[in-house]
Amino acid sequence: MVLNNISKNVVICGIGNTMRGDDSIGPYVLDLLRYDNVNAHLIECGLAPENFVGKIISFEPKKIILVDAADFKGLPGEIKIIKRNEIRDISLSTHKLPLELFIKYLENNSEAEIIFIGIKPKRIGFHDKLSVECESSAVKVKDMINYILIQNK
Repeated sequence: MVLNNISKNVVICGIGNTMRGDDSIGPYVLDLLRYDNVNAHLIECGLAPENFVGKIISFEPKKIILVDAADFKGLPGEIKIIKRNEIRDISLSTHKLPLELFIKYLENNSEAEIIFIGIKPKRIGFHDKLSVECESSAVKVKDMINYILIQNK
């Protein structure tokens, strides 16, 4: 599905370490969206999404979508929209700064709706490959984001 008529009032952040298996899920989803030629601001945040807050806010987005591996109770590859009050209960150990602080800063400095999509990792060891479960879920997340973008028109 190629979406060319979507306004650029959406920022999508792919968070994670591309050297650690399923922790690379955020950047992987961005790659899938790039292939779809999605007309939104795509930012690969790596391990330090806090380094991109100025850039994110400068776009004056109406919606910010965060995609990251999230260790919650569930099966590998499971997708969950994580609510603000659930973030403390989610393990996101590969980040330099807690994601909760990053989200709080965005909330305090923009009027954007923030959607955090977490995908349960199977393996996050150095040089692990993306698991089949997370690779399959990445396609579903890409489709979810495309749907959100269509609704945002």
